[in-house]
Amino acid sequence: MLGDCSRVSASARVASSTEDEVVVKQIEAIVRPEKLEDVKRALVDLGHSGLHVMRVKGHGTQGGIRQKWRGKEYVVDLLPKARLVTVLADEDVGPALHAIVSAAWTGRMGDGKIFVSSVENAFRVRTGESGVDALHGPTDLRSFPHKRLIDEEAS
Repeated sequence: MLGDCSRVSASARVASSTEDEVVVKQIEAIVRPEKLEDVKRALVDLGHSGLHVMRVKGHGTQGGIRQKWRGKEYVVDLLPKARLVTVLADEDVGPALHAIVSAAWTGRMGDGKIFVSSVENAFRVRTGESGVDALHGPTDLRSFPHKRLIDEEAS
């Protein structure tokens, strides 16, 4: 049912409103497109396979590039980049940042930027899990908090 939040446990709803400690972080990395596969591989090697990738255009301090073609100079001010977004447990952020920087680094201007932000809470739609549990999830579907729903569907 659309908009039905009954699957989200009461403790999850309460946890989202407390500001005691943020245990979930979002990493957004803007990298060179040719480094995308290296960065993805580095994150998967750490055990972080959940990520979103978007092709974007932009520029940072480099302000674009100048190119000559048939005697004319052209300014390309929006360069192609890859944007990766992943959400991790707080303790996994350090190793993930190191992996991204190591994989994306060329030493030249335009290597990219990484932004880390706090996530108030995360929810897995299928199971109703929240927080860090929503990131990794149970290995056995029958062990999730709403086992009753599966049992009802099976009968």
